[in-house]
Amino acid sequence: MSNTPYNHGTTGEHVPENDITHTIQASGQDNIPVPNADFVKNSEILRDGQDLILQARDGSVIVIEDYFSIDPAPLLQSPDGAMLTSDLVNSFIQQTGHAQYADAGSMSDANPIGAIQEITGKASVTRNDGSRDTITIGTAIYEGDVIETEDDGAVNIVFIDETSFAISQNAKLAIDEYVFDPSSESGTSDFSILRGLFVFTSGLIGRDDPDDVSIDTPMGSIGIRGTIIAGNVTTGEITLMEGAIVLRAFNGSEITLANQYDTARFDPAGGETSYVGKTTPEIFNSNFESVKAVAPALFAAPPTGNEPADSSQPEAAPQQQPAAEDPFFDNKADAQFDQGVNTVPSGQSQPLLNSEPIVTTAPLDAPLPPPPVAPSSDPVGTDTSVNSTPLPPPPSGSTTTTTSTSTNTTTNTNTSGTIFLNSIGGSQGFILNGVAGSLSHFGFSVAALGDPDNNGLGNFLVGTNVDTAGKIYKFNGMTADGNQSIGPNNTTTADVASIGDFNGDGITNFISGTPFSDNITTDGGGITIHSTGTTIGTGLNAGDMAGQSVAGIGDINGDGLNDILFGAPGRDNGGTNYGSSYIIFGASAAGVIDAGAIGSNRIKIDGSGYTNGQFGNFVSGAGDFNNDGFSDFVSTEHISANAGQAYLFMGSVAPAYSNPTGASYIFTGIGTDGFDVPVMSMGDMNGDGTSDIAIADTLNNKIHILFGGGAVDTVLSDNVGSNGYTIINSGAGEIDGGGYAGDFNGDGFDDIALAVRNGTSADIFVIYGKAGMSGILDIQSLYGNSALAYHSKYTIGHTAPFEFNFSATAGDINGDGFDDLLVGTPEANGGDGSVAVLLGRNESKLGADGNQTHIAHDTSPDNKVFANGDNQHLVGDSTNNELSDKLATDLWAHTNVSMRGGAGNDIMTLNNLSAGVDVHNASTLGNLDGGAGHDSLLFFGDNDTLDFSSVGSEGLSGIEVFQMMGTGQTLKLGIDDIFRLLQESDNGTLKISGNGNTNNELMIENNGITFFGGSNLTPAILRTELDDVHDPLTTNSVTHTTVGNYENFSIGGYTLQIENILLDATNPAQIV
Repeated sequence: MSNTPYNHGTTGEHVPENDITHTIQASGQDNIPVPNADFVKNSEILRDGQDLILQARDGSVIVIEDYFSIDPAPLLQSPDGAMLTSDLVNSFIQQTGHAQYADAGSMSDANPIGAIQEITGKASVTRNDGSRDTITIGTAIYEGDVIETEDDGAVNIVFIDETSFAISQNAKLAIDEYVFDPSSESGTSDFSILRGLFVFTSGLIGRDDPDDVSIDTPMGSIGIRGTIIAGNVTTGEITLMEGAIVLRAFNGSEITLANQYDTARFDPAGGETSYVGKTTPEIFNSNFESVKAVAPALFAAPPTGNEPADSSQPEAAPQQQPAAEDPFFDNKADAQFDQGVNTVPSGQSQPLLNSEPIVTTAPLDAPLPPPPVAPSSDPVGTDTSVNSTPLPPPPSGSTTTTTSTSTNTTTNTNTSGTIFLNSIGGSQGFILNGVAGSLSHFGFSVAALGDPDNNGLGNFLVGTNVDTAGKIYKFNGMTADGNQSIGPNNTTTADVASIGDFNGDGITNFISGTPFSDNITTDGGGITIHSTGTTIGTGLNAGDMAGQSVAGIGDINGDGLNDILFGAPGRDNGGTNYGSSYIIFGASAAGVIDAGAIGSNRIKIDGSGYTNGQFGNFVSGAGDFNNDGFSDFVSTEHISANAGQAYLFMGSVAPAYSNPTGASYIFTGIGTDGFDVPVMSMGDMNGDGTSDIAIADTLNNKIHILFGGGAVDTVLSDNVGSNGYTIINSGAGEIDGGGYAGDFNGDGFDDIALAVRNGTSADIFVIYGKAGMSGILDIQSLYGNSALAYHSKYTIGHTAPFEFNFSATAGDINGDGFDDLLVGTPEANGGDGSVAVLLGRNESKLGADGNQTHIAHDTSPDNKVFANGDNQHLVGDSTNNELSDKLATDLWAHTNVSMRGGAGNDIMTLNNLSAGVDVHNASTLGNLDGGAGHDSLLFFGDNDTLDFSSVGSEGLSGIEVFQMMGTGQTLKLGIDDIFRLLQESDNGTLKISGNGNTNNELMIENNGITFFGGSNLTPAILRTELDDVHDPLTTNSVTHTTVGNYENFSIGGYTLQIENILLDATNPAQIV
């Protein structure tokens, strides 16, 4: 070994003269000793031609000449036995020269396999091309990346199979290989960690075979199966928290750990791996304190494996329900988490899942981790998706502004006192600003699209409103895909709305309105149904303003396809601006609509005949207001200088309306400012399972909430009767807009958002829904009352008469189980506009009704959340959750428990209510919503009945699998429930299983007749019933096949799967 200065042959860089360089010839050597462990664990590993260079932190350098020309390359061993194998060298090697910091999006040619979920301090990632990025929350991770933390840094990475890898300060981790096939939930992943502490939690990869996942260290390697482990690379100690692992020494010896807190140590100097014993939770927490900040769930309440379950920390599966790892789930396919990968809806533009394993690439529908990041934006007028790297929120207390050619993304964390909507950030949400100087009124309209790409995150639309240059931006949740500009071009945009599946292909569609478009005639307007290409092409007159208001109104005629409604308030129809509203029924064929003609696929409703009545100025869906299985809708009209009317039309199997007299309810007593009579569909605000609506009285500073499912007053005043309530403002300021807020606080009741303007500022409230509301709610009572409402302030920046437009809607954007509020303020920033995304939350863990809310990530590290009392609310998170109406220690289930899943593939369970024969129905069930993902409802209790036929459309949603788990059970659904659930399904399927038990029965209700289990619910009869509902005019629009134990019914782009024992004619049958 010679001691000489060394010049890098590639760069000519010279090592300082006081540094010592050791030169070693690799030829003929199998094992090369190095002076100390720093050269193995803490050095920079460089390649210069065929030479390997190790540069320690103190500046010392070892050059191993011709290392890369020898196969196999020699082992490099420190005095403590730690080794640099050729695999570790290749994992961490860099070309000589300075690493370059990359521009954002430098890895856009590849697809990420994960992202940074948590970070403290400083860390960086070195890419395959040698570029280096500074890590922030949301930074995308790719195969081949090397992650390195500094003295104050720690990070937690979450991968697309739900694996997480957290490392401490002064750690260095390489992602050597990552292969994942979502269709089989299998793959391989290999990691190398050179130094530091780590906590590894396995996901779908490695549940069964420890060879599928490996972690290589300088002390030895670890094979993993369904595991949580923690390790110290410096000492070689590895502790098992859950599952099982195999530790392999370099000499081939192995040791298996299979019990919680088992600890072993690599001893490479002695050539073995030794069992140390069980550590304690206290020692474990102390040893891995530096990882706690980025992996808090593991340290929140260290399990010992023998604590009893209780209400604050549920540990076990509910009684009669097997835990996910129970052998029951291995033997009964239908009782597993059904991932929904076997059926692809026809007409889907791309397969839901690829059939071949995906190497280093996540498909579009594979869930990326859901850190709260703000998507960047593309240039106005550009119809391409740009900027593949997410823009993360800054650490708490900091402010970051990122500017692109389209929108500015501003986040500011404000954690004390009043929340200011202008500057939210971090866990509160984020802001998207219109491009400076554009006067584009970005945020003029907003709409939530659900999760059409099945990545666990909600998509949303933002419309602008500017002469000849209106645009719509589609944001792909909070993922790295950023946003897409999708038109319309060269026209003013007024309104956008999600319409669900309009053409039966299993894909969510949306509609946009352009009322001042001159494409047909001056200000004739128009609408576009995106994804189908359907437009208005003829029949419009100058000044019709078609598309001033647009809405998805659900399925009003019960054919299984969603329908749309739009207004043309300027249409004359025999008098000036009498106005018209148009219904277009869902259809598979795209085309051009003649607005002047009535056909089988559309209805035109003309105004009542009031001059400047502008019928259709506001239109909205109303859900299923009267709970008859058909969706309903509302259109408004201005009848005099200061008065308006709202018309509520009910859906039916053969709807026929021509003028407002066809409405079932005509609401009067509404004062208006100009022509404003805003109406809104509000979901289920009182938790009775039926749909509710809101009608704004802008002149009198009121909003009326009307509950569905019963009689309502039609003369609106301060008292709307017992089936609703009125929101007033007795103080300064005026109610200046509102919208649907979803279930913002996760308590099972939908909420309403509204703005109160007072001079240059506005107060934004999310008013929580709850049962029993009636009479008057004064906004003044909401200030400082967090139990009733979530309050934030907004600085407008100018005074009246300048406008303050406020648009709002809701959807679960970050996949955490809470609906998030989208607030558009198009007059912000001098007319450039902005949109605030306010993330849903429940900090008090109580609903507005005073009952407990349990949140998955707050109650248990294993993502299980159980009710321990009646009338409680369960909320999942972004992982696969288990939600149940009882604790394992409870004898009987609790009643009126609402459950809301998040982005994962969740299991909800309903259990015995008593020792007798129970009936679960509208009086005992809370609202059940699977959220995004592929979700299952498991029903326990022998001889019990689960009856959803009396539960409103708001009470059951987002479920893809029904599983009867007992014997003698009955499941009852309406045929409208089946079509609605198919439309909501993440992959266009709905599966109903009797779990192989011939004593279980299925009842399906249609048109007043209940078909029961056997002689009048055979496959042939069910196909006919589905066919008649889906397309009464076409025979055999529904096809039937038998696949294994299931009868499959193909309905357009959807598939209904029913276990054949539930349709067996030998089973008992009756008509109810």
